[in-house]
Amino acid sequence: MLGSAAGGGLPQWNCGCANCRAARRGDGRVRPRREASAAVSADGVRWLLLNASPDVRTQLARCAALHPRGVRDTPIAAIALSSAELDHTLGLLALREGEPLLVLATDRVRRAFTTDNALYRVLERRPGQTRWRRLVPGAPVAVADGGLAVDAVPAGGKPPAYAHGAPEQHEPARARRFAGARGGRGGRVGGRGGRDGDRRMSAAFVERLRREGSRRYHDRHPFHVRMHAGRLSPDALRTWVRNRYYYQTRIPVKDALILAKSDDPAFRRTWLRRIVEQDGRAAGEGGLALWLRLAAAVGCDPAAVARCDDVLPGVRRACDRYPALVRDWSLVEAVASSLTECFAPELMARRIAAWERHYPWVDPAGLAYFRARVAAGRRDAGEALAFVVAHATTPEVQDRCVAALVAKTAILWELLDALDAAAPEPFERAS
Repeated sequence: MLGSAAGGGLPQWNCGCANCRAARRGDGRVRPRREASAAVSADGVRWLLLNASPDVRTQLARCAALHPRGVRDTPIAAIALSSAELDHTLGLLALREGEPLLVLATDRVRRAFTTDNALYRVLERRPGQTRWRRLVPGAPVAVADGGLAVDAVPAGGKPPAYAHGAPEQHEPARARRFAGARGGRGGRVGGRGGRDGDRRMSAAFVERLRREGSRRYHDRHPFHVRMHAGRLSPDALRTWVRNRYYYQTRIPVKDALILAKSDDPAFRRTWLRRIVEQDGRAAGEGGLALWLRLAAAVGCDPAAVARCDDVLPGVRRACDRYPALVRDWSLVEAVASSLTECFAPELMARRIAAWERHYPWVDPAGLAYFRARVAAGRRDAGEALAFVVAHATTPEVQDRCVAALVAKTAILWELLDALDAAAPEPFERAS
């Protein structure tokens, strides 16, 4: 805890109440307190700052874990804003000395703080000085590689005083909509008028999906861990790229099956975009084309990769099982299986950083697929999650949705198992 006082701190400069008077005279029963803020870490190395109070400089100076570890450095990986109130944002202006800032906030909080705010310009003196990452209720955002994630929970609230006339900072707490949800009745959380019991059930369901998916996601697989640690040989990277391409070819097939299950034109229009983005509108476009550029960047023959000449039997079996399962599932189960997208954007961001650091021989232009999926994955995850929450309205259906998500994670894990089983020894890069 970096501070626990309300706006203005304790003592407040213009307050003469008994508590403020006691704090000024050094009464041991009332200790001075800085404005509310906290820092959180899962590994003691990378820290998430919860709000940036006007007292942030003093707060950082008094916490050794948050001190720089080099001449120009900070252990603060990101700053999450719970509102646009000055008590929560003014400290950002004090952190303007040039170290890049990653700020997590909802769209409304960001707009309230940045729109028509001349002081905000001090955080935009250089390109990339401040990056904003969008928070969407129900779509957790991972922070660096530190094992932390931020999950936004709408709480309502009027706009800050300096943004008079702006909308509320958060979506209404009752019957709220997930950003990105569209079409019919597929967007509401607690879709029965926002009653408390429905909201609690929906929140518990989202948490269960997140928990079960996260702990089984393939970023924990030993092969994946070695990849991000820079311990794969060039041949190992090429093997992964060749085999993973076959999985990429199954994605539009799966999406076409999902599309055919829906009678809702709005849903079909939205989901069709996924097929177009992967297959492209013409030859040489789309996600598959970008993956072939990756293949060329790591030294594979793109034509051979496109023919799937060297796909391992175990990889082929795992990938083919995915559209087979989607064919048999209900629409909501099939959509739920795609919720691995909730974890993919942050994985892609970590992958880009890891490849740039550990595999500099790979042409950076070849990483375009990963870059494209960071934003598209967040959008797709928000739409799919909104649909599943709105349509999985009974415990039985929710159980089936969780099982579908677990089955999808097992397929991704099995793909990497097949790679390890085929040739485990050469995959380790010589130290």
